This record gives sequence, C-alpha cells and structure tokens, in this order.
Amino acid sequence: MINVALIGCGKIGSRHLQSLIKLNYRTNIYLVDPKNESINVSLNLIENELKQNSEISVKSCFEIDEIPEGIDLAIIASDSKPRFEIFKNLLERRAPKYLILEKLLFAKEEEFSEALKLNEKEDIKIWVNQWMSAEPSFRNLCSYFKTNEKIEVSIHGDNWGLCCNSVHYLELFDFLCQKKELNIQKYEFEKVFFSKRKGYLELNGKIEIVSSNGSKLLLESNDAGKLEGEEIIILIKSSNTKAKCIFKMDSLECDLEINGLKIQKKYDLFLQSDFTHRIIEEIIEKNSCKLPTLDRAIYHHNLFYPLFKNFFQEKGVDLSEGIPIT
Repeated sequence: MINVALIGCGKIGSRHLQSLIKLNYRTNIYLVDPKNESINVSLNLIENELKQNSEISVKSCFEIDEIPEGIDLAIIASDSKPRFEIFKNLLERRAPKYLILEKLLFAKEEEFSEALKLNEKEDIKIWVNQWMSAEPSFRNLCSYFKTNEKIEVSIHGDNWGLCCNSVHYLELFDFLCQKKELNIQKYEFEKVFFSKRKGYLELNGKIEIVSSNGSKLLLESNDAGKLEGEEIIILIKSSNTKAKCIFKMDSLECDLEINGLKIQKKYDLFLQSDFTHRIIEEIIEKNSCKLPTLDRAIYHHNLFYPLFKNFFQEKGVDLSEGIPIT
C-alpha cells in the first residue's frame, strides 16, 4: 500500500490523476485543491476507471492539513505563483518521502534558494517534471549521439511558450551534454502577450545557450499566427550524426543521418496521463527516477529567470507577485 497526495487539480493535475490510477500498487490518493469544482472535474475524468479498480481509492481534501501523515509521495501541480507556499507548508506539516514538482517552479527569485534550504532541512528526494530526457522516445533519440563530443541543438516553432517551456528543452540539452556548465550567450525578445492561462504572460524571441564543452542550444519561438506548439522542429547535430525531428504533442518523427546512413524513425510519445505512474513506479522500486533533481532544475530555472524578469520590468509588468510565468 502506498499513499500519494496530488496537490492542484487543474489541467495538468487532472492528467497526473489519470495516470495515478494506473499504478500497479494498492494506492490511496489524496486530492488537494481549495476549489471543489476543480476536484469534481478531475474525479469525473476517472469515474469509470475507478469503478473498475478496487486497488485504488481517492479522497478529496481542501487543504494540506487534511492529508494524513506518512505520505509516500506528493505531486504539486498548482500554478507557479502559489507553489512555493504550498511547497513550504507541505514540507513543514506533511513532509512526504518523495516529491515531484511541476515547472515553472516558483514565481519569485528568492524562493529558489529558500526551497533548497528547506529541502536540506527535511531531506526529501525531490524531482521536477521537466520530462523530456526521462521519456523513452526522447531518450532513445539521444542515444544516437555520443556524450563526449560537441553537439548543436536548435528548437524552432511558433508560439510554443518560450517562457514556460524553455526549461524542458534546456533539460534535454543538459542531458545530451552530460550536465556541463551552461551559460546564456545572447538573447532577443519580442513583445509581451497574454498566456492561454489567465493571469500569466508569454514572450516570443530567441535564446542562445552554450555549454562548457562548446555545445550550443538555440531556442526560437516566433509569432506566425499558428496555434501554440502545433509543430516544433528539433535539430540535433554532432560530428557524425544529424537528426531533424518534428515534435507534436503525442509524436516525434525523425530523419536521422549517422555516418552517412539515413534512418527514419517515428516515436509515439507518452502523454502525462500515461507517464506519471511510470515515474512513480520507478521511484518506489529504485529510490530514484530519470527526472532532474530539484537542485539541477533550479540551476536551469536560474539561467532564464533574470532574462524574463528584466524584460518584463522594462515593459512595465507588475512583478509584485513574481514573474507571471507558469
């Protein structure tokens, strides 16, 4: 029997819940959200599956204090603005053995260092759901590239969420580079516009990052009137291997060239609703998982945070609640 708390029952929280009920263990799931409507929407998504699985029980809670002590694993899937306070309250009141956080981690710069201090005190294993290098298809794609040589990675698309999604691609690049030192080389942003999530903002533009071994990452999001993330082009190049991939929400189509040999591969990607339980089972069985740890994810976030913060300040955005990115 394992006990899991899911805090935040919005869109991404609901996807986590759809996966949690697929766990291969007897599981008590505690849904935590101050809005009864959000909890009910999440429960409606799993109603039929829950009736067919007597090994899974789900209880609704409106605050952290309603969660019992002895939680094995928690997922914080709230928006970024309240996430630090939720994180702090959880660690102080109902500290779990394991914790998974959604990105963008926190809204205020000082919260990153405070989170690390809290974790040192509580000694909890924490990962962040920057999922790309943990997803089997992306991991297989990375296996075609040698880890000891320079690579060039570029990400191109329209309105794919430069602010909220860059940490995913940086984590994939970091995995390919074997966690070298990373630095922003240059960047250029366009106008601020509203995110699809109320109360949050986005940018288009480009960011160039270089690693200490000379590898390079280019992130470029344009405004061509297309839907967000409709189709993203991922290019990866090393001395003897090239990959051109079309990334959609649930698929990855790649043209590879390895020492002159051309290969086509099509991958079906795991959606979050079929991925979370796989990560949790890995954590329970191995005491670890392939997601980035909290400290490494904070390293990723801290590369981007000053860039976005400064640009928003220049444009007169109110940052009293932190940077409005989720």
